Amino acid sequence: SPIHTGSAVKPACDNAAGAALLAMLRLAAHPGDQHAAGYLQLIDHSCADGQLLAATSELRSSLSTSSYESLVRQAAQTIEAVLPNNDQRHRQRLDQLIQIARRFDCDEQRNIDALIDTLETSSSGECPNTEAVIIETIHKSKGLEYDVVILVNEDKTNRSDSRIHALMNSQGEAEWVLKPAPKDIMQADPALSQLQEQDDSQAGFGRLCTLYVGMTRAKRALYMISELKGAHKSTTVDFMREMLGSESDENGVLWQTGAPDWDQHWSAPKPESEEAVRPMRSHFRPAHPRLQLARPSEAKSTQLNGGSLFDLSEQAGRFGTVVHAAFEQLAWLADAANLKHPTLQNCFENPGIRDCFTQPSVDCELWREKAFSYVEGDQFYSGVFDRVHLYRDASGSLVRAEIIDFKTDRIHQSNTIEAATEQHRPQMESYRRAIATITGLPVDAISAKLLFTDNASLICL
Repeated sequence: SPIHTGSAVKPACDNAAGAALLAMLRLAAHPGDQHAAGYLQLIDHSCADGQLLAATSELRSSLSTSSYESLVRQAAQTIEAVLPNNDQRHRQRLDQLIQIARRFDCDEQRNIDALIDTLETSSSGECPNTEAVIIETIHKSKGLEYDVVILVNEDKTNRSDSRIHALMNSQGEAEWVLKPAPKDIMQADPALSQLQEQDDSQAGFGRLCTLYVGMTRAKRALYMISELKGAHKSTTVDFMREMLGSESDENGVLWQTGAPDWDQHWSAPKPESEEAVRPMRSHFRPAHPRLQLARPSEAKSTQLNGGSLFDLSEQAGRFGTVVHAAFEQLAWLADAANLKHPTLQNCFENPGIRDCFTQPSVDCELWREKAFSYVEGDQFYSGVFDRVHLYRDASGSLVRAEIIDFKTDRIHQSNTIEAATEQHRPQMESYRRAIATITGLPVDAISAKLLFTDNASLICL
């Protein structure tokens, strides 16, 4: 079998096209980057129609106006123009970088350096499904998986540590620091001995964490090889010996679980069809407009009375938080007996509000304080439903939904219940569309209600 050293996942920029694209982005963002400029100049000299260096000025002008997907696509098309017609490998890698930039756009990060770092560190996928042996360190394998892992555990010697260490108290604060002295001196003094024990414990925990990473990389079989003889105390080899015993069988196996002959009953996955593995076409998917973040709770227009900023008798923010927390604890009306909050008691004197919190006799799923997000056009919406009832028929299919949103607005002459309702109507319409998107229900099967806690009223929209 071929032996590969390093990672089983290839970097997305591991070939010339990816490296050229990164250099173009770096020079567009940082015009003084001489390393990137020199690299692009070399490529231009080696290609008859090389225009990569000149194209970076156009990229620079698009930095503040285009989505990052469009920016990467623009650079990729410049690189594609100098590729041979049959070079599908580099075209495929450029397309993968465009997809990574598209996902980066969805994260709403407007930072070109973060994009470059993401492209540079992203992977292009696992190695082809061939019989390859990957040799790498445990730290390098973090986050990866393999069919079979042979873990050579040679952690059997305690290494001396000359770093400066701190003695931490129970609050995690450093009481004093010390460069470790010889072991016999450390053990002779009670305070130094405490520092040594603390440091040994932290080091041992770190080694166990590393061992855990190595042992959890296997998907089908894990074989651990260790020499128990001569293992020092507090090493992972000594730990395994204490946990599993030190007597091995005639085959030298200390401990095993599962089916030793698992490979006799396992069949390799079927190879992909030619249709599935054929090279990607050289054209790129069209870019979408950059998504704009919107929150349904912000979909309202209102004027704030300046005098209310100095109204110390009404701590509206704190009051609203307490009321929401009280309603959040409540599943159905039967649970309200244990909640002595006066606002809740006042609200439940309203028959309509009592009906909303009375558990239905039909199948009803309850959501409380459930976060959501969805995309509509070029808008990315996110928010939190206070309370949602999802009703199902006898077959278990969703048939309708009910949204109940708690409002702690102060209702008075300058802010009537009608005005407050209209103020919150756009938010509730956004919530209805969100439920429709999430559940697949039609919008007209979703009702919305505003529960105003200040005057214990329920408004159906």
